[in-house]
Amino acid sequence: MPPAWSNAFQPGPEDELAPFPWVPTDRTTGVPVGAHWDAVRVPPKRAEDAYRLLGPSSGPIVANDYAGVWFFLLERGASRGWSVRGTRVPRPASLVAIPPLWVTHGGDARWIVAPGAGLTDPADLEAALHGRAPAMRASRARRRTPARTSAVTT
Repeated sequence: MPPAWSNAFQPGPEDELAPFPWVPTDRTTGVPVGAHWDAVRVPPKRAEDAYRLLGPSSGPIVANDYAGVWFFLLERGASRGWSVRGTRVPRPASLVAIPPLWVTHGGDARWIVAPGAGLTDPADLEAALHGRAPAMRASRARRRTPARTSAVTT
């Protein structure tokens, strides 16, 4: 559990009914890496190029122009061994600013791709970051977006 002074998201009773309780409903909030997903931090220009190559196979992406970063969200544990030059995997429990689902514009944290269809496949992201279109795989149909810390739903 984050320290009491932390701005980290802590689900409350009203969040149990939300499709993604880790997504705040009223304001941007820090959510710890590893609690629901892993993240890969990418500079904006490179992230935009990768996003174009990923197309519909991209999972959730949070952009923050003020910080000059985009975060691609991956399955928990999927970033182990990640070593794509010019990108970074935040340490577990590092906070990523997660906006409410309706925030898709502005310079602060906003959704480029909101949660829903699943998380980004790390092999697809790596290919896109190297300028290659991701390979089509049957595993893409099984991608999931985490709903709760203890369970994963589609």
